[in-house]
Order: sequence, then C-alpha cells, then structure tokens
Amino acid sequence: MGISHLSILGASSEAEVVGVCDTSKMVNDFLSRYGNFNCFTDYKKMIEQVKPDAVVVAVPTKFHYTVIKDLLEKDIHVFAEKPFCLKVEEGKELVRF
Repeated sequence: MGISHLSILGASSEAEVVGVCDTSKMVNDFLSRYGNFNCFTDYKKMIEQVKPDAVVVAVPTKFHYTVIKDLLEKDIHVFAEKPFCLKVEEGKELVRF
C-alpha cells in the first residue's frame, strides 16, 4: 500500500515527498534510482533527518501503535492504513493526542 500512497502523493501539486522508508533494499534502490527520493530503512532516522510535516503509515498493522505513537509524540501529522491498531486500548490512547 505504501507504493500506492506514494503514487497518489506524487500526483499532488500540494504535497512534497521528503522521504520514503521501507525495510526492503530492492524497493529503496528502485525509488532512489528512478524516483529520486531520500530513502531510509529506519523511520526514526528519516523523521530526524528530513523533518516531515506528515507521514503516511503503511506498515504491517502490528507495528501501527508504536510507529503512530512515535510520530504523534513529535507532533507529526499521521495518515494510517486501517485498522488503526490491533487493540482498542491502544487506539483510544492514540486518539487522545
């Protein structure tokens, strides 16, 4: 889904993609070569280096809570794939940000 969201963002004149994070070397190599993106394998390093205003979270659902919480704690806007979280309690905690 991340590639799909990247394509949509790339078509928008109002969005600037400042970084892409994926654990796949093949995906990162392709995107950096043909898309000229700043690619990272660690989202924490990405947000530290490129300081995004917003992040699209399209990771496996079991990682949603941790990644979204890290972003919200840094006042970064989040668009997350569904489901938001696997546990109701985690979702309730995150919507309080």
